[in-house]
Amino acid sequence: MIVGGMNEVENELVDFLAERRGDGRDKVLGIYTELRAKSGFGGKGFKEFCLKFQEIHSVMYDMHDERQIIEFYKRMELLSLLRLVSYSYRMGEKPRHHMERRLKGFLKGAGYSEYHSLTNRQRLERHAASLVDMAGGEPVVVDYGCGLAYLSFTIASMYTGAKVYLVDIDALPLAFSEHRFRSHGLDVEVIRVTPDELNPELPPHNICIATEVFEHVKRPGLLYGNIHKSMTAGGVLHGDMSDHEADTLHISPSLGEVRERIEKDYTKAGKDTFRKK
Repeated sequence: MIVGGMNEVENELVDFLAERRGDGRDKVLGIYTELRAKSGFGGKGFKEFCLKFQEIHSVMYDMHDERQIIEFYKRMELLSLLRLVSYSYRMGEKPRHHMERRLKGFLKGAGYSEYHSLTNRQRLERHAASLVDMAGGEPVVVDYGCGLAYLSFTIASMYTGAKVYLVDIDALPLAFSEHRFRSHGLDVEVIRVTPDELNPELPPHNICIATEVFEHVKRPGLLYGNIHKSMTAGGVLHGDMSDHEADTLHISPSLGEVRERIEKDYTKAGKDTFRKK
């Protein structure tokens, strides 16, 4: 949990909220810093509170109705935004390693140990570079279910010719993500998922980031097809396609259909990463 000064993402959030309120940055800054101090931003308790709050409100919606799912996320938009911003606290940290991982690192040698000494931000930069190298050429990224788009933002920041399409429900997290990209002068376009446009058409692209998104949609097979048909040959798909425990937000916990189609259409290129045949 951060107790000192705000990080870059938080400062950008304050600017974004002040612009929307229209009554000055200092007022928003005071509200935000007080809220942060009281709620334990970045800690495990704050994340658990957010998830419980979402679970309680889900009683008002039929989570098998795609349009109602979108309305649910719209109702949760501010809480979701704050939770996603709280993840930025971890960027400068080194992930904790259990004794088993430390022993494995010792046995595997210096390269493995060096990687596990990196901060989360350094790992993100390495991950971004790896995806771009696999895809080849200038990166054209579709970040589907982008949240705050930390990975695609890193790609756009590292590669001058990068183009990013942010795809998500038309709510505050998407609006803030667009604000971040534009305030840094990065090439970005937004594709909004709405009750009237549940599966928007996607542009040709050579990288698709679909991290923790398939389990949150009603028809994961349809989403997969939408991504696959618009991805160029040799393009790279990145995302966790494992099954999840069924709960309020895991609407499609079993992703066997998606894995089967990936096995047919892609070759495995790394952890949670696949190259289109």
